[in-house]
Amino acid sequence: MKAVKRAIVELSKDPEHRDHAAASDLVRACFDSEDYKEGVQAFLEKRRPRFQGR
Repeated sequence: MKAVKRAIVELSKDPEHRDHAAASDLVRACFDSEDYKEGVQAFLEKRRPRFQGR
């Protein structure tokens, strides 16, 4: 949610004032999270994911 909120804030700014690096860092953190990896693995194994908030 933090990454989504930050992306919305950045998109609401004028293009020359947007902090693309900060938004990209938050998105990267989402993809590096344990929950993301669990979601992908569960999908591949055709099972429900067991998210832990990490």
